[in-house]
Amino acid sequence: MLPKLEVHFGDSVLHIPQNKKVNLITFAYKRDTLKESILACYRMRALDVIEETGEEKDYYDVTDEEAEAQLVKDLKEFGDDYVFDIAWKEGDSEILGKSQMSFDEWISDNEEKFEGKVE
Repeated sequence: MLPKLEVHFGDSVLHIPQNKKVNLITFAYKRDTLKESILACYRMRALDVIEETGEEKDYYDVTDEEAEAQLVKDLKEFGDDYVFDIAWKEGDSEILGKSQMSFDEWISDNEEKFEGKVE
């Protein structure tokens, strides 16, 4: 069995398994490094926590620093599996969302106008 990958966030280390799920995270966001891809996945978690405090914020306004701070906090409080699971689910959602948009665009581009009669 392969050793777990170590991704460092400040003084904290995220240990993640070397399996196909890691590839899903990197594929979903296509950042330069696995660390950057995980942070991109963690923006939604950071946004959820920010909104729980009553602050209004857009997903795109969440900074890498805010995402990393939330990731480190969750890593210390809940552990590796929790953090990795959130990142994996966000990556999966991103891919599903983009594939659905692509399918919808394909359908609308290839749909012929119905000009017949409906009886």
